[in-house]
Amino acid sequence: MTMQPAVEIRDLEKAYPARFSLFGQTRPAVHALKRVSMAVPAGRTLGIVGESGCGKTTLARCLVGLIRPSGGAIQVEGRPIAELAAAGPKALGTTVQYVFQDPLSSLNPRKTIRQILSAPLRFLVGMGAGDREARLVELMRSVDLEPTFLDRYPHEFSGGQAQRVGIARALAAGARIIVLDEPVSALDVSVQVQVLRLLVDLKRRHGLTYVFISHDLAVVEAIADEVAVMQAGEVVETGPPVRLFQAPDHPYTRRLIASVPTLAS
Repeated sequence: MTMQPAVEIRDLEKAYPARFSLFGQTRPAVHALKRVSMAVPAGRTLGIVGESGCGKTTLARCLVGLIRPSGGAIQVEGRPIAELAAAGPKALGTTVQYVFQDPLSSLNPRKTIRQILSAPLRFLVGMGAGDREARLVELMRSVDLEPTFLDRYPHEFSGGQAQRVGIARALAAGARIIVLDEPVSALDVSVQVQVLRLLVDLKRRHGLTYVFISHDLAVVEAIADEVAVMQAGEVVETGPPVRLFQAPDHPYTRRLIASVPTLAS
């Protein structure tokens, strides 16, 4: 018996129409996604790589309902994403969550970490005040942050700590599918390693499924079970990272790998 993928994308399209400015200039139409199809088994990590403008972030935002595709279909845990979105924030937010690229700008600077993490517990899970405190402590400890930090504001955190808060927020409502859009690109290299190890540990402990967007091939190779390479809105090659990065089939994948800077001998 074949198990239903956690995420299934079929022939996904996204086109942005031409735009006209006040000065008579025309911004041409953009076809950001072109018949993209892929599937992610439950408990696995799909890495999506490609240069800037290839459609990675558009795809990520379609996956969590932030952007409505022009065509095709997305299913998460066997349900159409459009159906979940129509059912309201609770249905969607308890199924799939998003971790943003910039950890500090994704957190409301006027709210404490307690308020930020309490929001999904209140509005998505319906958790009462009496149960929230224990869950808040559990969430902080799960991302290796001290519970005493709950009453701090985002500006009091380093980039790595702020991203841990972002990850905790994504976990708060119990979603099993997490879309991570360049989650470590804004962090120092040493902090990147710590956050990647945390993500791997959380996936193992909670049975999570990740869609991991990145332009950094080394990061994707370290965390992904399967990799999809995107170029100009299309998936040009897929495969396990060891095979794909050592013996790529597509010319674009080969160019992408060749563009990684190395120290001259």
